[in-house]
Amino acid sequence: MRGPTAVALCLLMLSALPTHAQTTWRERVARLPISFGENTTMPWPRGRTWVDLGIREHLGYQHLTRANPGGLSGDALLPGRRIAINHLSDGVVLNVPELMLYRWVDNRVAAHYPVSIGRIAERWNTPIGRLQVQTKVVNPSWYRPSWAGGGVVPPGPSNPLGDRWIGLSRPGYGIHGTNDPRTIGRTVSHGCIRLFPAHIRTLYAHVAVGDPVLITYETVAVGHEDGIVYLAVFPDVYRRATNDIARVQRHLRGYGLAEALTREELAQAIRRADGVARPILGSRMAIKVQGTPVAGEVGPTLRGGRSYLPVRQLAGYLRAAVRWDAGTETAYLTHASREVAVTAGDEAFIALNTLFVSVRSVMEALGGSIEYSPGGIRLSLP
Repeated sequence: MRGPTAVALCLLMLSALPTHAQTTWRERVARLPISFGENTTMPWPRGRTWVDLGIREHLGYQHLTRANPGGLSGDALLPGRRIAINHLSDGVVLNVPELMLYRWVDNRVAAHYPVSIGRIAERWNTPIGRLQVQTKVVNPSWYRPSWAGGGVVPPGPSNPLGDRWIGLSRPGYGIHGTNDPRTIGRTVSHGCIRLFPAHIRTLYAHVAVGDPVLITYETVAVGHEDGIVYLAVFPDVYRRATNDIARVQRHLRGYGLAEALTREELAQAIRRADGVARPILGSRMAIKVQGTPVAGEVGPTLRGGRSYLPVRQLAGYLRAAVRWDAGTETAYLTHASREVAVTAGDEAFIALNTLFVSVRSVMEALGGSIEYSPGGIRLSLP
């Protein structure tokens, strides 16, 4: 047998490798918040306003403009994938930087709606904390505060509250409709939470006095669906320094995902801060080995321009033996007359207690090859 071929693979926490059999990948991923929906691309509809599309797709103005920095024309990205990072068994959750409100029923997200929030000036910030639904009013009057000139605006098309008011336990604040749908998905209110008229009517019908309302300020969201892990970074709208790279790394480390992105990829996600949920672990890419489709717990992960797979999953595809040397913290993959040593370096990373290795590096070390095609990869061994 030939001596082991050294492949520069980042080990970091490889000592966790022998414990992998205790839990499956799906079980580890399931500990993360849930994600749902899809990001889709469509030709921007001619003759239609963004409001029409926003109501249908449950997206606000800044959801669309951040996802399409080149403008709302041509092929537009509709950022429909959501990550429900804050959980209530029943009630309403608003994540301020996300400009999105979620209604929870029986520990599941029953609906979500784009919102407008308070302006950037601190005086008008939407308050953060745990509140309750205090009142419900159909066709409310607006009792203008002194800063707005005082007086009463009766129900009707001139009333900025729209035709539904859900008053909160913090005096003066509420969730309501609007007489100007173009404001949804912006930081334009004086602290209240606005919804499209059609959306507030639906929400109104499904909340009751006493229901909890959780308002949070989270600019980093991590979630999962079908074994794939997604990350979204939202703008720090109230300038609270939540998108400092060290702080975001600490946040990801709390999930066991500190190494899932390269530092350059993480910095790019923070600079972009467009709120679009993108996969950081796993994919729906198909895998073929010797021309035969194979299944696995997680699809290839693209990181730094390379494809990665869990070391045990890749070894299973290749029918390679895996040996663990705890003394040197090295994993050995053996196939036929070749052996590759997985040791410290730059071409592997740990995420969710799983060692991901560079597919190309391992394949080449074992005398094989990797080919890319639209939607998948093909692995071949001699």
